[in-house]
Amino acid sequence: MQSKDIENAVRKVLPAVNLRPEGFKLDAGFLQRALRSGEPRVINLDSIARLFVYLGERGSQEPQAVVEGAAPEALAALTDYARQSCKHLMVGWNNPQGRVFVAAFTVKPDGRSGVLMGSSWTNPETWPEPMIDIGKSPDDVIHQALVYIQALVENHAIRDSKFDAEIDRVLKLIDLQISLRGGESQRTDALPPFSASQGAWARWLEDFKFSVQTEWGRVSGAQGLPTAVVIPNPNGPLKGMQVFISYRRTDATLLALPVYQALLSSGAEVWFDRLQLLEQGVIDGGLGAAITNCDAYILCASDEFFEGSGYATQEFAWAVRGHRSSGKLQRFAVVVEPGAILPNAVASWPTIAIIKDVELLARRLAEALLRPAPVVQRASLAVIPAPAVHLRLDPQANLQHLLRRVRHIQWFEEMPSLDIQRLVAEGAEDRQTQTAREKLLHLGDGSDWSGTLQDIHQWPNDSLIRDVRLRFAAARAVAGTRWPLNDDLCWKPGVALDVEYLAAQRVPIMDWPAMAGWDDNDRRFALRHHMGLLRLLQTLLGRGLFGGLLDIDALTLNAWGRELTVRRRECYDAILALRLDDRLSWKNDVPTWDRLFRAWRDVLHYYDDTQWREPIPPQVLQILSFNRTAVAAVGAEVGWYVSRFGGFASQVLPVQAVDAPATIEVYTSVHAGNEDRHPPETGNTVRVGLVAGVCDRLELRVEWNGRQLSAPLPEGRSSRAAPQAFYRVVSF
Repeated sequence: MQSKDIENAVRKVLPAVNLRPEGFKLDAGFLQRALRSGEPRVINLDSIARLFVYLGERGSQEPQAVVEGAAPEALAALTDYARQSCKHLMVGWNNPQGRVFVAAFTVKPDGRSGVLMGSSWTNPETWPEPMIDIGKSPDDVIHQALVYIQALVENHAIRDSKFDAEIDRVLKLIDLQISLRGGESQRTDALPPFSASQGAWARWLEDFKFSVQTEWGRVSGAQGLPTAVVIPNPNGPLKGMQVFISYRRTDATLLALPVYQALLSSGAEVWFDRLQLLEQGVIDGGLGAAITNCDAYILCASDEFFEGSGYATQEFAWAVRGHRSSGKLQRFAVVVEPGAILPNAVASWPTIAIIKDVELLARRLAEALLRPAPVVQRASLAVIPAPAVHLRLDPQANLQHLLRRVRHIQWFEEMPSLDIQRLVAEGAEDRQTQTAREKLLHLGDGSDWSGTLQDIHQWPNDSLIRDVRLRFAAARAVAGTRWPLNDDLCWKPGVALDVEYLAAQRVPIMDWPAMAGWDDNDRRFALRHHMGLLRLLQTLLGRGLFGGLLDIDALTLNAWGRELTVRRRECYDAILALRLDDRLSWKNDVPTWDRLFRAWRDVLHYYDDTQWREPIPPQVLQILSFNRTAVAAVGAEVGWYVSRFGGFASQVLPVQAVDAPATIEVYTSVHAGNEDRHPPETGNTVRVGLVAGVCDRLELRVEWNGRQLSAPLPEGRSSRAAPQAFYRVVSF
């Protein structure tokens, strides 16, 4: 048995815990240390939330005889903190013949093992959540999935209870494979109903296969992309007009493809990214030039287009700015799916409801594009506090402020977010969602907050804290709308006042100021989350699913439903305003404060002495350990600052060592060398920092000077490669 045997087994199972397999490599000497110690060995796969435990040799040749007890044994080998923090656990062992087996499990909040998610000795496509078999070529995965889905569709007339599960499974596999290449989802919720004709199923299959193949061709660099399913008309009313189609990937089949076909039949020359083989330079530079060089821009609008607040909204901004800077782009139109809400930003554009009749859609598009449309006026959109051009960090950390943030982050982590999501979105009823219901019912207990939106004007003047509170208070209101959180239809005070606030008051996220730890990037995430909750709340009111609001009259409920449309438009316009003002990145998401905090906290809590190049004295470890939460908070603060503004940032933290005062300096540096200053010759000082070095490698460094400790400690330093968790959250 060799290290590569373990690596190969781990790589096969990594997709089960949502990690890419190609990046995994065992540390040198891992297997030797494991064999020498004879004890389970633990390594971080990504952070302390995802751990791998190698148990060594187990007697049985059959993995099924070992797997049941593998997770409890691995969990017993973890520290209490690691056991409580771990969310996904991978366990490996070998049989007497040297064959390696690996299994992945969920870990329950109480530290016990949960569901078996996947194993190295089974087909990944059969796992509870189907995954890609990395032993197959990507082309084969796509081809076999499309063949299988065609077989399912052709036999839809004999549809049984397994049909829905099987087609859902194969759709997931297609999505996964495309996403591994950087593509986006191709799934659609518009499967024909059971009673649909064979022709309806055939049309859906044709459109879906075309959509998948073109997206796969785009991300894989294939040369032979599928041809259009309509014949271009060189003499149509839009002859010679160049048109750019902007859409969200999930809308490719139902919105973008019919628009593309209709434009071709009208004689237009269509810029459709599914049929463009883009060079890397074009991708890196963005599509602003491609949009500006067109005559017309069509926005394929869905709720997801705006709620995703991603690249598609950036294309909108390029189009509007391109109109102002170039005389060519003069025509705009919106094609909207049924029921979608449009922002005020496009109120003056011609609007066309999507239809399946390509000829009729073509005529309506031609009518819209043959006349110029007024462009968006920025002054008509949302007014948002000025961006953080350059925030100043105080030399000394405000520990009280940071720890208050930490309490909210930790409180956020303690909430069963996935179960709350199921409760809010689906109304699911089981033991897990009952616990979530209790958590929401007693939201704010033991804190200086009511747990509702009624004291929002008294919340701390910290946008990050407000963000956390609003997310859960809004989720509480939506969950309590569907059904009373305490199962009492006469529940007082209920959630009526919070629902009224959500419906009738301007979205507060738009007014929160930028500050260290929370800026426009965080505002985007907050708006995106809020939009989804507002849509769900409006859906519940519209469908009569408001068991928690039975004492509210119908006129009021209807008024709230109408007002929610206004609130959603506010969010949409706010996102577009941020894009038009160039206040959001379209290349890489910069790290959030909470993710930086968690990365620092994990590395400080889970010390591995084998990773450091030089041993760190126990006195230094003691100082860092006693103050690890505070150090992690300061690390998040300076890391957040540098990720936005570059350079070097640090803050000092006065602490109490075991027998004397000490100072901890925490820093982050973009370039190695900026941080090169030694600790003072007097006093007790520890410096700990994250440094971006050569070839974008990240390194953790610790320096110390403890000459005034009862046991004097001479100056020294050590370093190690930063854990992978930092690479996931830090993009210098």
